[in-house]
Amino acid sequence: MIATLICILGIVLILSEIVFRIYLKGRIRLIEPEDENRVLYFFIAGNIGIWMFLLAAGYYMIEDLSLDIKWFIPVGLIPGLISAYRNFRFWAVSGSKYHRKPALGEPAGAIAVGCFALVVMPLIGLAAGYVIYRLLL
Repeated sequence: MIATLICILGIVLILSEIVFRIYLKGRIRLIEPEDENRVLYFFIAGNIGIWMFLLAAGYYMIEDLSLDIKWFIPVGLIPGLISAYRNFRFWAVSGSKYHRKPALGEPAGAIAVGCFALVVMPLIGLAAGYVIYRLLL
């Protein structure tokens, strides 16, 4: 029951980011300075939604397939890899979408944050899988 609610909330967060991006693209071509914070908020909400949805889906996969709970450790790697890719694209590649460069969008700093996320997020995914594995024991 709780996993179902987490899964639904994750889907809602993912869809909210998608709808916001469609709205933003339909309204303007480049992101205005006043929209920068909203872009960041919806990006974070989308990332949280991906983690919630994929970890809940992993839980259902392990329950339905009657797999050993230890499989949850590599299952945690999946949202970590997806989040790492999204973070790298957002921080290191998306600078050309802004009217002016935001403070966090400075080229060297953004690439550093993107590379940091590329390395750390899969490790966080493995750690999350391990923590959930320990909780399910």
